[in-house]
Amino acid sequence: MEDLETGDDPIEQVQRDFGDDGLDLDCEDGIYNVSGSFSNPLPIAARAATALEKHEKIPLVHARSNGRWAFIVWRRPDLLVATAPAGNAWRLYRASGLSTPTSLLASGDGLSSIGLVGKPTRIGQLPPQKALDLLTEAGLDYVSLVADLTSR
Repeated sequence: MEDLETGDDPIEQVQRDFGDDGLDLDCEDGIYNVSGSFSNPLPIAARAATALEKHEKIPLVHARSNGRWAFIVWRRPDLLVATAPAGNAWRLYRASGLSTPTSLLASGDGLSSIGLVGKPTRIGQLPPQKALDLLTEAGLDYVSLVADLTSR
């Protein structure tokens, strides 16, 4: 999509906004990767997924730094989150109303239980069917995704 008023690609604007904060945001095979110097990847991934929601049908975000990572799949109202090594699990959330990944996860206080559907599933074990359906809708193969996330 192109912003007709400024002629800017909106994704480039999101990338510039992250760059202004010393973070790199790039897209590879449909997954937006955020890297830089940060201690907690979850609020960074949540921020990126929220910013990309207007421009992507299903934002896929992988934030990583210092051996820690978070992966988010966001399609309103479903939010799928994986984190490692902290948490080391998949969590499926159901966002209500105007909730966003940022409002649910960016407090920095750890993983929220607000909107959590079921129990967390250890990475490597199959998450709930709803989570698998969301991954399939996003064009991701669960086994390949887990192998990719855990090999970085």
